Amino acid sequence: MNNQLPLILAVDPGSSLSAYIVGDMSYGFSEGKGIVENYKLLELLPILHPSIVVIEELKSYGMPFGQSLIDTCYFVGRLIQACASQGIDCKLICRKTVVNTLIHGVNGNDKSIRHYLINRYGVDKTKGVVKDIWSALAIYTAYLDLNLIPRVQTTPHPPYALATTGEGIFPCLGVSTDNPRDPIKNKSPLPETHRENRENKQITKSPIKPLKNKKDDFWNS
Repeated sequence: MNNQLPLILAVDPGSSLSAYIVGDMSYGFSEGKGIVENYKLLELLPILHPSIVVIEELKSYGMPFGQSLIDTCYFVGRLIQACASQGIDCKLICRKTVVNTLIHGVNGNDKSIRHYLINRYGVDKTKGVVKDIWSALAIYTAYLDLNLIPRVQTTPHPPYALATTGEGIFPCLGVSTDNPRDPIKNKSPLPETHRENRENKQITKSPIKPLKNKKDDFWNS
């Protein structure tokens, strides 16, 4: 870990115990990690004096929550206040953002995130990372990815992929650039054979018969 770079303290908060990991801006976290009581983590702030503290944001997502989650919210508030009093920048990042950043929301459980982190950092570098420290490492990694690595827009499906050749946003459907948001009106051009057949096809219209005036029939009868 490069001591010349700003330090980042990533925290996975809990009701009584919290997991943390300390790293720099170059994905170095060889030292400084553990699971401690909440009051001890507050005592570590002036000792470590990180530049940024990243905390997992708590969200219920419509689910019921108990006293444990309420106590965790209390501690998060105390941690934010402690950072503000010491001039430390504090950031919140929710678990959904972490999952979407690391594994793009695919099977976003603890096991898949741990497997991703091991493949990314290697077995030797992740020695000593256990239990909730994996969550702290995921928070630390996701924060760096969001702020250091340029985000590349993914294409969910080829027909709806963004075109880079100036052919509109539906290049696979042959949509023109006049109105790329309306693929129904901007239909793809017909092949030459189909166009010639349509032009050569003669359409005969049946003669229109005049309507019979019932009033004239009445007076002529």
